[in-house]
Amino acid sequence: MARFKSNAKARRIATEKEKISKVAKILLMAFVVQFLFYLLIIHVVPFGVTNSKGETVLNSFYTENWHNYKGSGVNVHTEGNGIKVIYWYNMILLAANLILCMYYIVNVFMEENERRGGARIKTFFKEHKGLMFLFIFMTFGFLSSLCAYDKFRSFIGCYNLRDGYFSFMFYGSMLVNMLFLGLAGFNAEEKEKDPRKLIIKWFLITACVISAFMLIDYWALNYGGVKAVVIFPKVEPYVTKSSVTSATFNNSNHFAYMLSISVTAAACMFIKSGEEMKKRIWYLLGFLLMTVALIINDTFGAYLGVMIAIILMIVHAIISKKEFIPVLAVVVVFICASLLTKNTSGKNIIQNDFSYIGKSIAAILGSSEENSGETESGDAKVETDMQLLYVHSGDQVVAGYLSGEILEGNVISGEIISGEVVSGEIVSGEFIPNKPSNSNNDGMDDAGDAGSGRWRLWVVGTEIALENPIFGVGLENMLYAYNEKGVNEGRSHNLVVQLAGTLGFPALICYLLGVIFIFFGGLKSLKSWDAYMYTGMFVMVSYLLSSLTGNSAFYTSGYFYIFVGLVVLELMKQKRESKELENKKK
Repeated sequence: MARFKSNAKARRIATEKEKISKVAKILLMAFVVQFLFYLLIIHVVPFGVTNSKGETVLNSFYTENWHNYKGSGVNVHTEGNGIKVIYWYNMILLAANLILCMYYIVNVFMEENERRGGARIKTFFKEHKGLMFLFIFMTFGFLSSLCAYDKFRSFIGCYNLRDGYFSFMFYGSMLVNMLFLGLAGFNAEEKEKDPRKLIIKWFLITACVISAFMLIDYWALNYGGVKAVVIFPKVEPYVTKSSVTSATFNNSNHFAYMLSISVTAAACMFIKSGEEMKKRIWYLLGFLLMTVALIINDTFGAYLGVMIAIILMIVHAIISKKEFIPVLAVVVVFICASLLTKNTSGKNIIQNDFSYIGKSIAAILGSSEENSGETESGDAKVETDMQLLYVHSGDQVVAGYLSGEILEGNVISGEIISGEVVSGEIVSGEFIPNKPSNSNNDGMDDAGDAGSGRWRLWVVGTEIALENPIFGVGLENMLYAYNEKGVNEGRSHNLVVQLAGTLGFPALICYLLGVIFIFFGGLKSLKSWDAYMYTGMFVMVSYLLSSLTGNSAFYTSGYFYIFVGLVVLELMKQKRESKELENKKK
């Protein structure tokens, strides 16, 4: 009788695991196709809304409203940003995932472990230290958000990235969903029906659709003699070269964060999926399409992350003595795309970017004399949102943004003779490369513009982190800390500096240890990686490297944790098989 009850219980738990896996699959699918949903929405809603002044503007999915925050003099975006619909879409997915977690605890975890739940949790984290450190990281994040100056901003986030604590919870929920996906195991005999492959394929389909739309718009705007026709409506003055290369994201950097993942994933699936060649060739074509989009997007940090990941694929092929031909095909396509893709001026984009990086390094090292009198035209932009100009107007220093091109006039190292900037007019004035600073860091102002202003953000961001070492200033509160130091920016454009500044060094250390344990756990089986371990590992490489010049964002970082989940699932499988082998020996 006891044995019968035990078997019935095991069958009941197995059934519950299958249910949870199916729901997790639905939630993951809903996330990876989110931008197909977004494209549908923005094409259904009418464009060209007339405001109270009789001016033609874009509808609420594109317009952005400014607000003087709490009378502090700090202008922040508050509502009306187009991508907000995706944020609330993801918050619904987060709520569904929290309900799923509670269901798992009650119907599986408690049933399986009865009174041994505490011991099981302790054993689980001991075996999977990476997940343990990520859990501690989330705990520090919550405490930091409670201590933040602007708690609303720390939990919800700023207008466009909305990278507050709820978004961090969402990232973690995607990792948890991947673990739920593997609860019932995967049928080795039905590889084509593997839910992991389905999720990756639909993610790549979404990324390819967005990239194709962006390239069509780019061609239409720059070569077709017409305005962008696919993603953005024909309403002035919103459709620009910059807005087109950012696709649906309103910012080219944010689009690049997604591409750093999708380009690498497409290459990996072509190399390692094991499908017949007529199916695998679609991965290669998607890789080519998205690589061209990545280059034209011109966010160099993401490009470098993908490039280094491909170099490591070559190293892996040499070590494992496998997949030489597919890896060679990926390398050839990547090199051809890099050499042949040019900007509208006929210049090679990647060559310009490498040249600019060289100048930035020279500036950081104090060798900026040869750059005096030179100004970037915009062709060699290195993932910057806007370049901040400070202009003398009488006795005051007036800050303005150069978000586009100077249509008339030249910027020499001395004066702006005359010129109209997209965001306003500067009639005359003296150009000051950097705002006067009270910083005691010698040489910082000389190198401040290196990396499109990133060096300044990293140095000042590190100062902020050192001044707030335990809990940081709170998620999305860097805006206030930077402003106090005379820097008009809210993000560090380096995830390590950003986490240290917003959450503190203990949280940063936990995050790094979590990633390191997962990554190096995967390296132990380097020669026997399957398609999913292979893809997850190289996506981790490309995204983490690109994050050294970028930020997390609520609509892209979740993708990264899906691929981290692929690695963790394989590590769990290895642990389980190792235990079974030990039990057989006993």
